[in-house]
Amino acid sequence: MEQKMRCPYCGEEILAVAKKCRHCGEWLDKQNEPLMPIESGHVVAHKIGLKKWMIVTPIIFFAIIIGSYLYIANHQSKANKDVLVKKSDPVINFAESENNVPEEDYQKVENTIPIQTEQEDIQSQNITNTNTEDDNSEELLILGENYEKGIGVEENHETAFYYYEKAAKTGNPSALNKLGNMYAQGKGCTKDVIKAASCYLTAAEMGNKYAQHNIAFCYWDGVGVERNRETAVMWMRRSASQGYEKAKKALKIMGFE
Repeated sequence: MEQKMRCPYCGEEILAVAKKCRHCGEWLDKQNEPLMPIESGHVVAHKIGLKKWMIVTPIIFFAIIIGSYLYIANHQSKANKDVLVKKSDPVINFAESENNVPEEDYQKVENTIPIQTEQEDIQSQNITNTNTEDDNSEELLILGENYEKGIGVEENHETAFYYYEKAAKTGNPSALNKLGNMYAQGKGCTKDVIKAASCYLTAAEMGNKYAQHNIAFCYWDGVGVERNRETAVMWMRRSASQGYEKAKKALKIMGFE
């Protein structure tokens, strides 16, 4: 009968002549334990390289995601600003009233100079006496608006332009702004953005918030004047400081709240 002994490593019973424990796998004679193969420097370097890539790859992946997000956000912001200065036609005809003007109105436009009719500041009247030679600027201004919009009279842009120009010559800032709108759109006259900008600037310097808003866009895109973004923001801020909501929204989109 073969002699038995207990494994000095796991304590299980094994044959006394055994060189390796069949239970725990330990070599009983360490001299007979097979040597582990020594890996070449190339293999070791390869394994280290794989470990590094396992660490670096997720970092690169997240960096790409974050970078893409920032790029898209910046591009969208730039697109919102650029839509304000697109040059298909240097006239933007926004809503006549500044009340409840959604910010999206600025983002849907195709052109550059916004038009403000100052409907909220002028109480239009049905004036039928078209032969007046009275140089009262407010009456001339009302006549011009009535003919421009066809209020109480047949719509006639040439006649509207005549009265706006007549009122503007008296130094009426509202009339100057409206005359600028007519020049900018070519309504009742030959389209002339230089004259439009000149009318806006004169009225803006007199404190008209709508003209300040309009000349700001002229400077923003260089329509009728030399392009100057700093001057554009300055005039838009002046308009906004007078409580004009469109100017406040424009500053927000331009990034100069």
